[in-house]
Amino acid sequence: MENQDNIIVLFHNVRTDCRSTKRKAFGTVIYVKNYLLPHVKILFQNESILGTNHFTIVALTIFNQTVMMVYKSPKTAWNLVKQQLQQAITVSLQNQIYDISIMGDFNIKYQVTDPDFNSLKNFMESNNCFMIVDSTKVSTDHNSLIDLCFSTNQLRNAHIFESVTSDHKPIWIELEQKE
Repeated sequence: MENQDNIIVLFHNVRTDCRSTKRKAFGTVIYVKNYLLPHVKILFQNESILGTNHFTIVALTIFNQTVMMVYKSPKTAWNLVKQQLQQAITVSLQNQIYDISIMGDFNIKYQVTDPDFNSLKNFMESNNCFMIVDSTKVSTDHNSLIDLCFSTNQLRNAHIFESVTSDHKPIWIELEQKE
């Protein structure tokens, strides 16, 4: 196993907590190995909080690849997030970065019968992104798959692993070092 000292938090203030007296956790945390930090550039970042509607999109580049992290609260309409995600994809393409991976907590269940999932899947496919996380796995302790990963690189590997601090299981992807 690798030494955990090689991992640091890239963003210190990505997580935003509820302002109510009853705290509900939500947000995104991104971990990057120390030696990779000089190669990381934030390409796009947008967070919107309107009442119980909350979403965050962070896109960064590393080795001419874009990695986007998404958080959509359960009450936020997919169409709101879809517009911002399209902007992030467009920024990546304008920077001539075509190797794109999009992952995170979409709060949309992986089900063929779910209209939001069909809309998400169609949106991703129209942007040449395909689901790379194993659809036979679950990403929460509630036996659902709502943490998803898509990529333009269908050979990219995505993995789900256990978390001791959350009912969501984190996702990680393998990136190639290419410049």
